[in-house]
Amino acid sequence: MPFDIAHSGPTTVLPPLNEDVLHIIWRRRRSIWAMILLCLAAATLYLLSTKAVYAVTTQLYVERKSTAGLPDRSQEFLHTQVALLQSTSVLRLALDRPDVKPLRELAGLTQPIRQVRDRLTSDVGSKDGIITLSLKCADPEQGAHLLNSIVDAYIGQQSKNGPLPAANVVVLENADANATPKWPRKPQVLAVATALGLLLGSGWALLRGRTDQRLYTATEVARAGHVPVAAVVPHNPSPINGDSSRHAAETYRMLSTAIQYNPTPQQPRTILVTSPAPADGKTTVAVGLAKALAAAGERTILLDLNSHNPAVALIFGSKPGAGLSQVLAGTLNLNQAVHPTTFPGLDILPFGSDAGLPPQTMAGEAFRNLLAKLSKDYARVVLDAPAVLSFADARIAAAICNATLLVLRLGKSTSSDYAEAYAALTTVNGRVLGVVVNDAIQGPAGNRHQIT
Repeated sequence: MPFDIAHSGPTTVLPPLNEDVLHIIWRRRRSIWAMILLCLAAATLYLLSTKAVYAVTTQLYVERKSTAGLPDRSQEFLHTQVALLQSTSVLRLALDRPDVKPLRELAGLTQPIRQVRDRLTSDVGSKDGIITLSLKCADPEQGAHLLNSIVDAYIGQQSKNGPLPAANVVVLENADANATPKWPRKPQVLAVATALGLLLGSGWALLRGRTDQRLYTATEVARAGHVPVAAVVPHNPSPINGDSSRHAAETYRMLSTAIQYNPTPQQPRTILVTSPAPADGKTTVAVGLAKALAAAGERTILLDLNSHNPAVALIFGSKPGAGLSQVLAGTLNLNQAVHPTTFPGLDILPFGSDAGLPPQTMAGEAFRNLLAKLSKDYARVVLDAPAVLSFADARIAAAICNATLLVLRLGKSTSSDYAEAYAALTTVNGRVLGVVVNDAIQGPAGNRHQIT
C-alpha cells in the first residue's frame, strides 16, 4: 500500500461528492421506520376516534304507462322519479312515521329534511335504467330502516292522484343492515399512512444526508481530499485496552508495511499521529502502529505528546510519573524517563506528571534535539499528539516530524474538520502521510461506518 508523503504545502480539500440516494436512505433507515410507525400510530388513533360512516343501498325498477299502452323508461322520466324520491313531500312523509321519529339517526338534526337529503345519493343506470338510492348513516340497521321508509313513502305518493303520472315501482333490493363501512376504510387509511411515512421519512433522510457533513465511509474520506487513505481501522469496543483484534492487527501491519516500504527518498522515522478533534481514536492508532512496527523487527518508541489527556502510560499499565515533560524541562535524564514494555522491541516515553508544556518548549531546541536523539536510538519514533484543531502542540510537532498521520473517526469527523486539520498541518509544512479511517464497522453496502 505505497503512498506519497510529498504534500508540503497547503491544499484545498474538496467537499465529498454526493452519496448515492439509496445509501443515504439505507443509513437512516431507522429514522424512516420511526416516521412510518409514527404515521401508523396517528392513523390508528384516527380510526379509533372516528365514527364509521356506512352506506345502505336500495334498487328500484320504475316505469310509467304511456297513453299508447307502452311503458315509459326514458332517462328524463327516471330522473324525474329520482327528484320525487328526494323531494320534501316524500321525505316529510317518511320522517313523520311513528317508527322513524325515535331513530337515533335523526337525533340532533336541526333541519332533518335537508340534512337527510344531503345524505342521499342516487344513480340511474344508463343501460338497465335501474335507480340506485344510497343513504349515509352511522348505524346501518337504523339507516336501512330509514331508507326503506323513504321508498315506502315514495311508493305511497305514486298511488295518489297528482300532477305527475303514476308509475309502477318494483323494489328490486331492499336496504340491508349488513353494510360495510364506507369511511374510514381501515386498509386504505393504513396504506396511506404507510406511504406517507415512507415519503416523509425518505425526504427527511435525504435532507439530512445532503446537509450532514459527517464522514461515514472510507470512500467518502477518499473523496473528501487529495490525501490517500492509509488504513481503515475496525471498530474497537474497548479502546482503552488497545486494539488487539485480528482484523485490527492486520490493518496496523499493512500500515506499518506501507511506512517501511515507502517509495519516497526520505524514510519517515518520526511519525506524528493526530486528529482534528479529541476522541477520534488517535491514541489507539498510535499504539497499534507502534506495536506493528516493533513486531516487524524495527525498534520503536512511542512518545506521548498529549499533555492535555495523556493515555499511553495507562494503556501499557505504567504508573504516571516522570516522563517527557521532565526531560524537556531538564530535570530528568532521558534514559530514566523511557519505560520498556512487555511487547518486544517497543518502549514508551510517557508525558509525565506535569500539567502541560509551554508552546515555546515544544518549539525549542530541546524538543528537536530529543527527537534527533530518539531517531538515532530507534528505527521509528511514533508520537501521540493532541487534536490539531484544539491545541498548537500537534502543529508544532508536525513541522518537525518526518511524516504525519491524520486520524478521522467515521460518524464523528466531518468533511470541514478534515479540510481544516489538513490545512493546519500543511500550513506549517507538515508532510501528511495519509489518513487513517477509524471506527469502521463491517456491514452491508451503504451501512453506517462501513468498511469500503
